[in-house]
This record gives sequence, structure tokens and C-alpha cells, in this order.
Amino acid sequence: YAGLDDCTPAEPAAAIAAALSRLRGSGQLRKHRFGFKPPDSAAPRILTKPHIFEAELEDAPVQAAAPDLVSALGQLELPQAAACSFPELQLDPDGVTVKLQCNEGHGGCFPLHFDNAGPPSRRRLSILCYFNEEWREGDGGELELSPWLGQRVVLPPAHRRVVLFLSDRVLHRVLPSAARRFCLTIWCDGAGSNEADDLRIRIPPGASAGSVVAGMGPAQRILSRAVYAEEYEASLRECMASDPGLAMMLQSHAAHVAGSGADPRMRELVEAARALKGEAPPPLTIPPRP
Repeated sequence: YAGLDDCTPAEPAAAIAAALSRLRGSGQLRKHRFGFKPPDSAAPRILTKPHIFEAELEDAPVQAAAPDLVSALGQLELPQAAACSFPELQLDPDGVTVKLQCNEGHGGCFPLHFDNAGPPSRRRLSILCYFNEEWREGDGGELELSPWLGQRVVLPPAHRRVVLFLSDRVLHRVLPSAARRFCLTIWCDGAGSNEADDLRIRIPPGASAGSVVAGMGPAQRILSRAVYAEEYEASLRECMASDPGLAMMLQSHAAHVAGSGADPRMRELVEAARALKGEAPPPLTIPPRP
């Protein structure tokens, strides 16, 4: 992962911030809805994430209402810059998705998740751009990264800050926000995402559980809910609060954690990973550049 302050030029950043505010005011950003399949039902449910409003850049109403946003974003050329900077990711120039987001505050947040949780997703790189000229310490809405078994990193959503991380390797969440917060997320697809070795855990003969989990790449997603069980649950409670969907989501999470401990080999890996996670330093907050 990487965080870059003052990354977006001032003029395009101001145009994007104004356009995002205008889109929210005109109702072009929709409530964030997502599909969820309860563990005891074959029928998926549609749930709403409180206080979060979004749209895709490609949505026709957005294109019509905010051509200045489209133009300003095009000037930044962030996907093109990422493809040149990280050739090993084999980013697809045609596999770019841009999400516009407004967090209205009132505790709005996101629970722990991976941007690429598994097939059929092809996301390789996540790029988050913040446009919050009035953000101040105490407003909340920070991005919290949880690199596998390592130190958590907290990044305030400061104006013109850009954060990049690997979509299939970095567990993350958004902390509760007390103020309106604008964010633009760019997901870049790439070749080699979710290959066979990314979806299974290999245990070499004679290898200790600690050595297996310490060097995990995308396969960490198989164990993450059990290894970060308490953190997942706390983030779900903060995000969904009194929403009726909370009980179903907690039930699903508990079932997933229990399933990870059913196999003795998996249980040993989870215990080893939790022990290593416990040795990580306290969270590190990276304040914006003065």
C-alpha cells in the first residue's frame, strides 16, 4: 500500500469536490445497497448501508449532470499512471471501474472487507482519492488498513490525498464518520487475479503453521474472518448499528468463523496467525501533510 498527499493538482481537485457535492445535492448519488445471502436461506437479501450514497462514473445521469467531473478526472490519468508504475500487476486498461461516494456522517462507515474477495472479481489495485477541503481531526471517516498480521495503518481522508493498495491482499475498513466525506474509488482489473494458488493454502511437508501463515498472499482471505474475528464483528456492529440486517450478518460471520475451526489443520493455522497478529505494534496514524 502507499499514501500520497497533495497528489491531485489543486484545480482538478477543486472541480471534482464541487461536482461531487453538486451530485449529492441533486440526488444523483444513490443509497448504497448490496446483496447478502443469509446462511440459512437460499434467497439473497438486499440490504442498505446507512448514510452511504454512491454512483458509478459511467452512469448516464452522472455523465449528463457532471461533465466537469468526467473531464477533471480524465486529466488525472490515475489508472494510466498506475499501469506504468506497476507493470508486474498487468493492469487491464479496459478494466477500470470508478465509484463516486458520499458518506453523510452520522456514524457512516464500512466494515472490514477485501475489495477482491475472490472469483469472479479481477481487481488487482484499489486507488482511493479524497476530496474533503473542510476535513478536520475528529471528523472521522478514516481509512484503516490491516495488512496481514501486521500493524494497522489509519489514514485520514484529507483533501487531495490518494491511497493505493492491492485489492486482494489488504483487508480494510472505513471508520465511523461524524462529518460529510467525499471519496472517489478506482478499481483496476489485472491479469493473474484469483489464480489457483490464490484460492488454496499450501502446507509444505514439515512446515510449521507459523511459517505457512506468515508469508500468505491472497490466500489469507480464506482465514481472515477467523483470524480477525473480533475486528470483523465490531466493524459490522458499527456499520449496520440497529439495521435489521445486522443480526443476519453477525450470524453469517459466526458461521464462517466456526467453519474455519472445524478442521484441525485449519484451526492450527488460525491459532498461529492470531498469535502473530497479537505481536503487531499498535495502530499507526498517518496525519495529512501540514
